[in-house]
Amino acid sequence: MLWATAEEACERVRSYGFSVIPAGMSLADRLAAFLPHMDEVMALPPRRRRALFFSRLFGWAAAPRMYADLGPAFDTFRPDVVVSESPSWPRRRWWSLAACPMIHGTPMRGKILSVELNDLLTELFERIAENVHDAVDGLDADALSTPPVPGTNPIGWLVWHLTRVQDHHLAEILGQEQVWVSGDWAPRFGVAADPDNTGYGHSEQDVMAIRPAGADVLIEYYDAVAARTHVFLERTTPHDLDRIVDDNWDPPVSLGVRLVSIADDGIQHAGQASYAKGIIERRSRI
Repeated sequence: MLWATAEEACERVRSYGFSVIPAGMSLADRLAAFLPHMDEVMALPPRRRRALFFSRLFGWAAAPRMYADLGPAFDTFRPDVVVSESPSWPRRRWWSLAACPMIHGTPMRGKILSVELNDLLTELFERIAENVHDAVDGLDADALSTPPVPGTNPIGWLVWHLTRVQDHHLAEILGQEQVWVSGDWAPRFGVAADPDNTGYGHSEQDVMAIRPAGADVLIEYYDAVAARTHVFLERTTPHDLDRIVDDNWDPPVSLGVRLVSIADDGIQHAGQASYAKGIIERRSRI
């Protein structure tokens, strides 16, 4: 088996005992190609983002570079067997494989054979984005700031809180400033840009102080945070998940556990916001 991957990943693959060659774009090149298109991607509904991401970035940027780099490798590589969906494809492009035994495999439509860690994590976090958008869509500032039942948390606070948690934790992981602090978000929620204010320990008075100007600010703030999360997840490897990111707990918290915690918090509160929206909409029809 011969692995072909970005140059910065070669040493790690080699340490696992595999033969490897550098091929394709580096991580820095991939990010540089993606960032100019981030606004275009993030403007789409969450479920359509990955399709655009791969069809554009991979199709016109990453694939041609990988295709070109694989040519010289196949001129000398002699595998024991070649597995392909098409019995002719490898031989058309790389004639040197013509003498190798070939297995023609039919893909198993509708069945998941394997999944990349990055795809799994991105899919998980994009589900939160979908629920956030749906929970606040069509609601005005009053609906977002009014508890569905006295003593409960308003929809605006729930979505603000789950976004603050993701922003706070990712900033710590990356060693960067929070989006909440670096952007002009706090005034649009009626509070100061305190990096420690995530909603934990809020009293009823604290909860009611969070007053988003409308659904747009909740969506825009979440999407700004999610964009940074998306780029981070695209370069996260299985090895990274064991890295300790918080030693204030016993046992210390690894990156994998922290990502699960962020996703769990987001899913829980986005679900609560959607339920609260249902109460408000039902009440308006009575």
